[in-house]
Amino acid sequence: HFDHTAGIVDLPKDIPYVVGEGERYVNFGFIIRGDHLSGVPELQEITFDGGVDLSPLGTGVDLFGDGSFWAIRLPGHSDGHVLYLINGVEQQVLLTGDACNTLEQFSTGIGPGTYSSDIVQAQLAMDRIIQFRDQYPQVALSFGHDEAVLR
Repeated sequence: HFDHTAGIVDLPKDIPYVVGEGERYVNFGFIIRGDHLSGVPELQEITFDGGVDLSPLGTGVDLFGDGSFWAIRLPGHSDGHVLYLINGVEQQVLLTGDACNTLEQFSTGIGPGTYSSDIVQAQLAMDRIIQFRDQYPQVALSFGHDEAVLR
């Protein structure tokens, strides 16, 4: 969505730009504001067919083929919502996107509300993120709309 694409203006246009499978806005649609995607020829939809089970979160695909960057399907906020797990050399980080917007939201355990495509699924997504953190406390969480990182 437009609130997560502003940095694209500073990136090369000839690299792949991806969206989650089933994301309603895959063809840019009205929700994209400004010219963030100007010059980007297409958004490539991530397909999770043949992905691996990354419980408790969901099905994941290894985007680079080396285990360093995983896309994980976790619908709720939107039909095609995706989390990203970065396996860095010094740190692992889960980018929660809009499944968990802030540290405060994570702390309360209350999922995204009425702005989600499916409120029940959005809460289940939040619950899965909490379960993940309980199982993997060494993985930092970076939230969709918060500068705070839970380490």
